[in-house]
Amino acid sequence: MDWKIIITNYIGAFVIFLIWFITALLSGWIYDKAGNFDKVILIVNLIILVALFVGATMRSSFEIQQNISSQSKFEEITKAVNKEMAPEATDYEASKYPPDITEAKQKLINSIDQFNPNQKLKDVSTIVPGYFELSATPSPNSPYSHSSVETKNIFSTNFYASIRFAAVENVQTMDFMGRNIWVCINPSWDSFLIWESEQSQTVWKPIRVGKNPVFNTVAIHQKGRNVSIFINNNYVDSFKKLGSPKPGPISIALKANKKHGGKMFFRDVSVWDFSAP
Repeated sequence: MDWKIIITNYIGAFVIFLIWFITALLSGWIYDKAGNFDKVILIVNLIILVALFVGATMRSSFEIQQNISSQSKFEEITKAVNKEMAPEATDYEASKYPPDITEAKQKLINSIDQFNPNQKLKDVSTIVPGYFELSATPSPNSPYSHSSVETKNIFSTNFYASIRFAAVENVQTMDFMGRNIWVCINPSWDSFLIWESEQSQTVWKPIRVGKNPVFNTVAIHQKGRNVSIFINNNYVDSFKKLGSPKPGPISIALKANKKHGGKMFFRDVSVWDFSAP
C-alpha cells in the first residue's frame, strides 16, 4: 500500500514536469538566439524536476502517516467496540463453550406444579417426568396465536438454562426466555433469532449444525447483559443486551397460526443458577 502511494506521487510529479517541458519546448523559449538549448533554462528545468520529486516524496510521507494514523484510530475503535460487545470479565473464546455447571445449583423443572397455572399447559409424561404439551388457541384478530408459561422459581441473572422442544401443529416459533432475552426457533425455516426488543435483536440465522428433525435443544448462558446461545449442543451466537436484567422466572412460549392455533412439546427443562445460595 505504501509503495502504491509513492509510485503514484512520483508518476504525478513526472507528468507535471513533462507537460511543463513540452510546453517550453514547443514555445521555443528554452533555445538561445543561436538555436541551441539555453543552459540556464535547462538548469532551471532540472531544479524544477528535483523540486517536483522532493515534493512528491514529502506528499507520499504525509499520506503514509495519515494512513497509519487512520488505521490506528480504526483499530482503537474496533477494540473499543469489541470490548463493549464482548462478554464482561471473560475471554470471548471462553463464551463459546458451556460453563462449568458443577459450580452452580441445578433446578430441574419436571412437574407441572413448578409452573404458574396455565390451562393450555398439560403434563403428558409417561415413564419419565418432565414432558409437557403447550397449546395456543386460534386468535384470528391477532398476527398469531400465542401461549406461554413461566416457572414459579425466581432465578438470578447468572445462570445456564436448557430445554428441548418440538413443533407438533401449526407452529411458527418456539421460544425460550432467559432474563429479558428470548431465543426463538422457527421450525419451518430451521432458523433462530435472539430478541431483546425491537431495537435490540439479531436477524434470523440458519441452524447449520446438529440439526434434529424432531427436538431442538436450546441452551442459554447468561451473565448479566452477556448472553451466549447454544443450539443442539453447538455454540451459535453471543449477544449483549442493551439493558441490565433483573432476577426472575424462566419462560417458554409458542407462536402459532392465528386461524388454527398450534401445539408443541417441550421437555428436559433445567436451570443451573450460579448465584443461588
